[in-house]
Amino acid sequence: MSEYVYDIVNSAGKQISSLGMMKFNNCVIVCDGHPYSYYLAAALARNVTEEKPAVISLVYEDGGKDDFFERFINDKFPDIVTRYDALAQLKEDAPAKIIDAGLDDKTKTLIVFFTNLRKPTDADKRCELLKSYLDYASGIDGCVFLHAVYIPPIDTLPEGLYGISEREYEVVYRNAEPGSAPHTLLRLEEVCRGYAETLKINAIRIDTLIGPHIPDDSGVTLQKFISEIKNSGSITAPADARVEYWSASYIKDAVIKTMIVAVADINGNIYQISSWHFSLFELIYDLYTLFTHLKIELKTEGEPSDIMRYHVLNPRKIKFIVGAKKSKAMSTNLRESIHATALSALEDNEHYVTRKIDVYYGKIDRIRQLELELILQVDEICKKHDIKYFLAGGSMLGALRHGGFIPWDDDMDIGMLPEDYKKFVKVCPPELTHNYFYQTTDLEPESLYIHDKIRVENTVFSTSYANQFKMHNGVYIDIFVYYKTSDKPKKQARHIRKIQIMRRVLGMRWVNRPRKHIHYYFSLVMLPIMRLFPTTFFRHLYIRLLEQYEKKDTHFRIDGSGFNLKKVGAFPSEWFDEITYKDFCGHSLPVLKRYDDYLKHWYGEKYMELLPFSDRNSVHDVIRIDLGDKLFRETENGDFHQMDFRGELYEKMKTDKTE
Repeated sequence: MSEYVYDIVNSAGKQISSLGMMKFNNCVIVCDGHPYSYYLAAALARNVTEEKPAVISLVYEDGGKDDFFERFINDKFPDIVTRYDALAQLKEDAPAKIIDAGLDDKTKTLIVFFTNLRKPTDADKRCELLKSYLDYASGIDGCVFLHAVYIPPIDTLPEGLYGISEREYEVVYRNAEPGSAPHTLLRLEEVCRGYAETLKINAIRIDTLIGPHIPDDSGVTLQKFISEIKNSGSITAPADARVEYWSASYIKDAVIKTMIVAVADINGNIYQISSWHFSLFELIYDLYTLFTHLKIELKTEGEPSDIMRYHVLNPRKIKFIVGAKKSKAMSTNLRESIHATALSALEDNEHYVTRKIDVYYGKIDRIRQLELELILQVDEICKKHDIKYFLAGGSMLGALRHGGFIPWDDDMDIGMLPEDYKKFVKVCPPELTHNYFYQTTDLEPESLYIHDKIRVENTVFSTSYANQFKMHNGVYIDIFVYYKTSDKPKKQARHIRKIQIMRRVLGMRWVNRPRKHIHYYFSLVMLPIMRLFPTTFFRHLYIRLLEQYEKKDTHFRIDGSGFNLKKVGAFPSEWFDEITYKDFCGHSLPVLKRYDDYLKHWYGEKYMELLPFSDRNSVHDVIRIDLGDKLFRETENGDFHQMDFRGELYEKMKTDKTE
């Protein structure tokens, strides 16, 4: 389950960072026994780097420890999140001891005081504790205080009322019994009201949460339904599931919304956090359809009522402080949320894996077969002509970490040095069998890729960008050439910068229309001048720029494709001197002997660790896949129409089947 938890933490943390919300030096989260507090602490910790130092303190009040998350924090963020048992370790004057233990400079301090009202709570004690933190926070310049409450499930609302807003909550629960959870919520918020004039303070009410390791504590009972599927192979909908409406949030969205409120330029407000409202039957049916291939039985029980019952929180007020970009960042849909929660609970059983229709439509294994067959032919040609090459980038990483393709990657990359590449580009095209096409500008002027590709004929595997050109766009392998660059850091940086600029110029001339965003007006002026020269002119300029240092005695190299060049930079030349062989899908293929140095340089020290689930995506935005007669091994080279770039209705039957 920890992988699913970390995936949410990583995804939420990236959103917090991208939206500029990690601006606190000191974050204190007072936890009262709910996983939400751990998710928030871990998402903030995900953003703490040497460049952005911060102290994150997780304080357990009223026995708020969770053994699972204790182990998770120790594993993922052992040196970033500091945990305190306020009762056992700190005793009296906890706020001062915790915050003072953080930074000498207490500016930019965020305190999130969390109360879980879905468990028994001593209202008097909790109010006193809240007041002690508020008193201390009031003495810190620029402190931001957030009172976060996991509210009790909403009772059935009066007839005709479908959801309650912030002030309406008080009206609905005005007669709540003293000591009850709704009454305690209103008491806690009354304590906060006394500080609105002197402290930046806001309150949030968090509705039912869905996600890995989130307990069932409302009528939604998602975990109960998942357990039923696992234990009995069926799922039972209560009689009134179709008329019972609830609201809830995915845990990732709740964490992001909490931070949005924390950094917003507002004060003295209450916000309600929820993502969607749904009938209980909608939730059950979504869960059921995720596992239809397992022949899960859907049952119903009893006679349903005709009376609609709503337990819904209205969260729309938060939209006033959220722009379009932020709104998109916190909008995981219900089905996706149920999917992640279910898989996290069922991951111990390999049979409980849902079928997923993705961009490859089940063709990814066949695509990889075609690429592997192609690379084996390239390997034969290179051995025949004594040409040194090696698996590069993700293919090298795949060989070392997976013994083949990275499970979420869809192409192959090979690397060469210029002297080997010049030999290869002469001998390879004529020696390739008729199934393949060597793609370079000299052989296909319509293609202005800045690195060569070898394509599988009669297939389409293209992005929206590539598909706009009438050229070969089939399944492929990339050929990257590593050129020399300067040993001097300043000259090296200038060389890389020139390559990046020329890469943009080449792309602009290829597309032949103005670029978007900041380069729009520049390209609007330059394009008429650039059109006076053929497209190949600009590619030859690019090659000359790459070869600037080839006749000089330097000790560094760069990837001539320009891909990720700014981030990765230059490699020591000595790393490319020798190769060794590693298993790749049952075949022995070459990698650099200094592969460890290369992969650490490209992917970081922990390159052997798997990425979080949400990052396991191809870097290619592939929108069109058509394998034609290559769809199956047995149909390859059969009596089918040959591909025509203009369109399917131009195609003619294949007549030549010879090699």
